[in-house]
Parts: sequence; structure tokens; C-alpha cells
Amino acid sequence: EALLADRYDPLLLLRESDDIEQQIQRIVEGNLGEFCWSLDFGEQFLQRLFSFGFLTICSRLPVHGARETPEYLYVLLPKMHRQRSVLRQISAMRVDRGARKRSRKYRLTVDVAFDLVVDGCIEQHGQSWLWPPIRQSFAALFQRQLSNRPTMEDSSIEDHQGHSGRPARGAQGGGEPAHCQAL
Repeated sequence: EALLADRYDPLLLLRESDDIEQQIQRIVEGNLGEFCWSLDFGEQFLQRLFSFGFLTICSRLPVHGARETPEYLYVLLPKMHRQRSVLRQISAMRVDRGARKRSRKYRLTVDVAFDLVVDGCIEQHGQSWLWPPIRQSFAALFQRQLSNRPTMEDSSIEDHQGHSGRPARGAQGGGEPAHCQAL
């Protein structure tokens, strides 16, 4: 942590043991920006971050002095959006006729193909934020959530073309999601 403190200064270091609500106050009062950093990737820590509105990504840093096989350090970069996009009272939301017409070609599902959505994100964007430690934590959190469904901290939203389940991007196979929509 000490070596990374200079690199990530003035970002706030978050630890799994921290009181997240108190840290959010520090972020807001100190005008510390939207990003924090952490070396903790625990499922419960991520779940707590999600519950307070953080978006979590992962960064990979090379370890200096690594020999034959490159070594990397993975850093969690939780982001607290100052202005979040939240849909409230979805029944009152107005959708224009053209959008409704175009939407008939697609079908949305939730948590049907979590692993395929992660793979689709990597295919579309590379591993730029989905390095192995965060993927493992997301997968473990998702599996735990499937067995105990009180909340939806870690879900995938998949879009499919048509009601037949054909993927919107033309890949073969029944029901596979076409795009990475959300994690």
C-alpha cells in the first residue's frame, strides 16, 4: 500500500474494514474526485461498495524487477459517481414510438448468461477493467446471489434479437446474449 500511495495520491484508499459511509463523507467534503483505490477484492467488500453506489473496475500494474515471467499487481478502482443515472418510477417514463417499435426486435433477460456477458465485455473492450481478480470476485458474488436472492448487487442484463433468442450480433447458438449490457 505504501508504494501505491504516491501513485494514487490524492485518491482515497479504501480498505475492506473501512466504514464506507464515513469514507463517502471524506470524498464529498474533501472534494477528492470520483475514484478511490484498494487492494481488497473480497466479495463482501464489493457488495458493500455496490450497495453505496460505487462502480468497481480493476487496473493492472506491472511489478518492477519481475524476471522471466511478467508479474502484475491488480488494484481495485471503485468509482463514486457524483451524478448517478437512476431510473425511478419506471412506469412514468416516456418512451417515444420509434424506440418502442425498434425495441420489438429485442428481448432482455436478467442473469441468464452471466459468464457469457463477462466474456462479451472482454471481447468488446479487452480486459482493460475486467482483470482476473475482479472477474473471480464478480463470479463468486453472482453465484452466492443466485442461491440467496434477497438483493441484486451483481447481475447481468443480456439483449437478444427477436423472441427466438437469436443473438443480436449474429453469433450462432440459441439464446446467447449478443452484447455486454451491464454487470
